[in-house]
Amino acid sequence: MAPSGSGIWALDEDGTVCSSDYYLRLTGDGGRMLKKQLALTPDRPTKPVA
Repeated sequence: MAPSGSGIWALDEDGTVCSSDYYLRLTGDGGRMLKKQLALTPDRPTKPVA
C-alpha cells in the first residue's frame, strides 16, 4: 500500500496481485533470457504470484 499522492506505485496498481519478490524473479528470468538459458518470448514467463 502506498500513500495517495506520493508518486509511489504499488505492485498491484494495475489490479494484478503480485508477490513481494515478483520483480526479483522477473529480473532473474530476463537475465537468463539474455544468457540464452531461457527462450526469448514476447510474453513474460514469470507468473506474478509464486
